[in-house]
Amino acid sequence: MIIDKEMAAPKMLFVFDFDQTIIDGNVDVWIRKLLPNGKVPKPIKDRYKEHDSWTEYMGDIFSHLHDLGIRKRKMLQSISEVPFTPGMMELLKYQQTAPSIETIIASDANSLFISHILEGAGLQRAYQEIFSNPAEFDAAGCLEIAHHHKHHCERCPTNLCKGTVLKGYLQTKLKTDRVVFDKVAVVGDGTNDFCPCLNLGENDFIFPRKGYRLIKKIEEYTSDKSDEPVAGGNKLKATIVPWDNAHEILDYVREILKPSKAN
Repeated sequence: MIIDKEMAAPKMLFVFDFDQTIIDGNVDVWIRKLLPNGKVPKPIKDRYKEHDSWTEYMGDIFSHLHDLGIRKRKMLQSISEVPFTPGMMELLKYQQTAPSIETIIASDANSLFISHILEGAGLQRAYQEIFSNPAEFDAAGCLEIAHHHKHHCERCPTNLCKGTVLKGYLQTKLKTDRVVFDKVAVVGDGTNDFCPCLNLGENDFIFPRKGYRLIKKIEEYTSDKSDEPVAGGNKLKATIVPWDNAHEILDYVREILKPSKAN
């Protein structure tokens, strides 16, 4: 006798950007509202031109905010006001309760701001790990920030390579938990989200936000006029699903993870 049974949903890993992806804004830009007239002092801008490190630039801004007497409570209150991208809270709440999904966040912002915003929204269980620039308030109340890691990727900013993050996480899950993901999805908006897309296979997905730089980078990379090295024919193997509202991602993911029936 043949008995119908449902096959288990595939195990899926999501790699989310944070700024302009999970939230509809940029925390590094948002926090500058606390500066007088929202203006960054010229000496900080001049120093940025010399070192060309966004992370150090933000460190200088945090130090200046401290000099102005702006402390932890006011800073955290300010970033708590950044809105979520439309539909994103619903998507993360779904992932929070979906046993077949793991979520990590890879961001050029900082770990403290990200965790504070997500915890404030009750989404602290929506992700397994945050890969971002470590940040904490020192004894004097000044927010200190450092680079996440060193790497040798020429595509990525000096503080963080998201391709390295993805590879490392997959290797760790395999080694420590014997977990192999059936599918991997990258959700982002900027060119710094492109590197992990190059590591994806035919069963994987790229969700670039419409109207932002990631989708333009993908179009440039896959065009006949691309000046990129022709490794693999400049074709991304993953399925590309552009989105405006995170509800579109949610609907797509529900369909992907719908248990299939086998006889």
